[in-house]
Order: sequence, then structure tokens, then C-alpha cells
Amino acid sequence: ECVLPLQALISLLVLLLKPEGGERCIALMAMLYRFWMRSRRGLVGHWTEEAAGFWDDAVRGSAPLRAALVRAFMDESAQAHGIACASILHDLEKLYDLIDILRLSDGARLLNYPPIALSLGLQCHLGVRLLSAGDCVGRGVLPDTGLLAGCGQAGDFARAALYWVLHEAHLRFPTVSLREYVDDLHQRAEGLQGT
Repeated sequence: ECVLPLQALISLLVLLLKPEGGERCIALMAMLYRFWMRSRRGLVGHWTEEAAGFWDDAVRGSAPLRAALVRAFMDESAQAHGIACASILHDLEKLYDLIDILRLSDGARLLNYPPIALSLGLQCHLGVRLLSAGDCVGRGVLPDTGLLAGCGQAGDFARAALYWVLHEAHLRFPTVSLREYVDDLHQRAEGLQGT
């Protein structure tokens, strides 16, 4: 099992202004961890391609705008052909903050997530967090849940956390299309008008 030195487990959380107003918290993670992850990008990238569910639109070469345009096209096409359809868009607000690390670990292992990358990443996500605002830095906090936006593995960790939920949803509701783009879900059903 790989263990990072204590200094590499400290993340500095900074607030960035959002274009539409408000702030977004981004983690500045230790250079040692970031360098290690960058050098192993292919390993985790291979897992990303293999583990993506058929419902996952956040794959290599995709973009949020493209996913939104495909969804809109499907609705307009159905309407043009006289097919009734309904779409519901869900934004999983604060998704990274709500992910349970223990459940994530179990789900990622079931999906054959690369074990060393998983171990090192989870160590960092459970490491000390320091909130920075202006010239002030708060006291360290040890989390028990939540992912750090700014980590190169955060998107893949979110994918692993949602995989089994979406898999179960497709099994239970096979007539409803459910698509995912990180924390945005698109639920869609269609049928002949008047039925």
C-alpha cells in the first residue's frame, strides 16, 4: 500500500469568483500528488474509458454544450415526428460535498479502479483542509466526506460514486432514458401522443 507523506495530504482551499456570481471552492493540492497523478494519467484515463456507463456523456472528446445540444435535438426530433416526450434536467447541487468516501472506495474497487491511484487520491481527499480567503488561512479541518474540486481524480471519483446508482435506475426503469454529465442528469421518456 502506498502512503503519502503528511505534508502531501494538506490541501489549501481557495475561493474563485463564478462568472454568474457567487464563489466556487477549489483545492490547491500538494505538488507531489499532482505530479504523481499527471505521470499516471494514462492509467486512470484507461479506467475512465472502460468504466463509463452507456449513460455517461462526460467522456473523452465531449463537452457540456455538445451533450445539451444532443438532448435538445432528441426532444425536437421527437416533436417533429409526432412523438410526445418529457425531459427533466437535474443539477446535483453540491455533489462533490456529499460523496461518502467509504462508499466511494467500495464502489470504485468494484469497478476495478486502479488501486494505487485510488489509495493515494483518497488519502488526499481525507487529508487536512485549510480554507484561504484573502490573506487569511483558517485552521485545518479533517473531513469525513466530500471530494475536492481541483483534484485530477475528482471527476472519476464522482463517476464511480454515481455508477451504481445510475446502473440500478436503468434496471428499475428501462423505459426512461437517464443520461449523465458529471453532476447534471437528464431524464427523458417518450411515447406516441394520446397514449
